[in-house]
Amino acid sequence: MGINNLYFKGTYALKPREKARALGMESLSDGELLALLFETGSLGENVLELCERYLKEKGGLRGIFLSESANLESYGVKDAKIYRILAVREILKRVPARVLESVQTSRDLYEMTKGFFLTRQEEAAVIFFLNAEKEILRREEWVSDSKNSILLNSKSLVYSSLVAKAKFVVIVHNHPSESLTPSPSDLEAVRDLHEKLMQARVVLYDCVIVSKESCYSMREHGDGIYGDKRGFST
Repeated sequence: MGINNLYFKGTYALKPREKARALGMESLSDGELLALLFETGSLGENVLELCERYLKEKGGLRGIFLSESANLESYGVKDAKIYRILAVREILKRVPARVLESVQTSRDLYEMTKGFFLTRQEEAAVIFFLNAEKEILRREEWVSDSKNSILLNSKSLVYSSLVAKAKFVVIVHNHPSESLTPSPSDLEAVRDLHEKLMQARVVLYDCVIVSKESCYSMREHGDGIYGDKRGFST
């Protein structure tokens, strides 16, 4: 490879791959990271110029990776590049930001599940089944057909708890509205699930509501059953 191939034509800017090799991935700007993904530019633009323009158009990396697929197209960004974005987005859903063997705080749950909730427009839930030491025994993911609610099947939850030999269950779910306030239906569903699980000697340890930026623990805030400690074991 000639020395000139390390730089963009007519500039002294290192190409992203060469910069990453020399200085590490953390040295790359958002445009340079996207350039590694896109690989090619458009007519009249090198790949970095294309990426910088595209970032401005779509509101940065966050805007790109939270956009509906129909809104991703732009001059120089067609099917091939769009499907690379969608592939990365799907990978983020499937690989948790943090992989933990046990749960200590609601923030742990948020970090483990935020990829799953990243672009969802409908309500969904991740259920964790824990042993007495709060170690994760089992994880289930439920997705609703509705944007406004998700039906949690108490019989299924009790069955999964017994199969996993769980002591505790934690429910993490989103509100597509981005509100972190428990709704009346949240409080009612949690009370019903709490009662059903207690019959099987399993504790509904927490219900955590997540948004794209933060999370809210019903247990930590004393909402619903968590404000009434009668018969509630920790």
